[in-house]
Amino acid sequence: MSLELVTEKWSGQVREITLGATKAQGGTRTRTVTIGGESTLPFLTFEGQTPHPPAFAIEIADRPPADWSPLLLEAWGDVVKDPAAWAKAAEELGADLIVLHFMAPEGSNGHGSLGAHARATVRRVLQATGLPLIVFGPGQPEADNEILMAVAEEAKGE
Repeated sequence: MSLELVTEKWSGQVREITLGATKAQGGTRTRTVTIGGESTLPFLTFEGQTPHPPAFAIEIADRPPADWSPLLLEAWGDVVKDPAAWAKAAEELGADLIVLHFMAPEGSNGHGSLGAHARATVRRVLQATGLPLIVFGPGQPEADNEILMAVAEEAKGE
């Protein structure tokens, strides 16, 4: 007696996107990372194509996380105090991408406006690493608008 497996093949496809831009593409990144393109659900590679390997991103923040475990802060060391140094350390650990997370604003935090702080931070991170960069705001609409518009202008072409 044989058992026939019933499968319901996924008919969609994940949109493919390339993150980062090399010098030849008008950016300054040392490499790009292409993700997406799958024609199957996760872990069902026997049902479709998975054209790109998973990418490994390390999340850094614009300031030291206040809610992290002391053990995690100890593992990263002093680099958590400087986003550019943190991005460089993440690249040295083998990250494919950097995710820069701007934390919830606490006033201007001594950096002037949120936009000016975001511009300066993104500029320093882009100079410190050649990896493609993904940026998240704090999830507060007004702060997100100010931060992400400034970041988009500063990192144009990247």
